Amino acid sequence: MIPPAMDVAIAHATRSWTTFAATCDRKARLSEWQAGTAHDGSPLVVFEVVGPTVGEALTAFAGAPEFFRPLEVDDLRPFFDYSVPGRTSCLWRLGGVWVELWHPDAVTAAPEPVPAPSPAVPGPSPRGLLGGRLPFTRRHKETAA
Repeated sequence: MIPPAMDVAIAHATRSWTTFAATCDRKARLSEWQAGTAHDGSPLVVFEVVGPTVGEALTAFAGAPEFFRPLEVDDLRPFFDYSVPGRTSCLWRLGGVWVELWHPDAVTAAPEPVPAPSPAVPGPSPRGLLGGRLPFTRRHKETAA
């Protein structure tokens, strides 16, 4: 049996996301929820957000206060958590229950390495083959003694 506070949190998260998706024309949806226990021992409800542009949708959802009910004493506003590698989570606390919406981070392919340019081969000297020197020596002026 689901505790009443967890049932309220599940219904709120589902209703809030569905309203957000319909209002903001987002195609991303929530997967089936999973129950767990948070690090502090509180109940935890986890949903994966699936579909196109999930990162943008989750960011817009977290920044829209109209989709969250007014805060009570132990409630927390949505915030992002990046502590799990490869996963972006949006968490909030509602009636003593943690709610987590998450999506896997997009894995971008490493760019192809660009070959280093080949070293330039020095060409002939612009002043000829004498290494840039004039073909004659300096003259020393004679000084009157």
